[in-house]
Amino acid sequence: MDKLKDISPKKQEGNYPKAKDEAAAATAVLVSLSKTEKDLIFEQEFLPHLEALYNFAYHLSYDEENANDLVQETFLKSYRFINSYKVGTNAKAWLFQILKNAFI
Repeated sequence: MDKLKDISPKKQEGNYPKAKDEAAAATAVLVSLSKTEKDLIFEQEFLPHLEALYNFAYHLSYDEENANDLVQETFLKSYRFINSYKVGTNAKAWLFQILKNAFI
């Protein structure tokens, strides 16, 4: 976990709309992470939830192959959109939302 605290995303320069509050301003700025940073977040924050995601997917589909496919799709999407994940927030809830949306 200590390594995650050392990650300092590089902000991309550009013209972004002015936000009224600090939270909106943080989401208006694009953040780019290096591959190493993405891999570290993925391994430490996302992979520990693999079993819980599989159980949830199985209870949605009641089929082992479909459950495996849903979990695989969830992890692919989570890695693809890892820049929109805020380190230190509820990774499990974020992953479950991705899985649920993939199932729908």
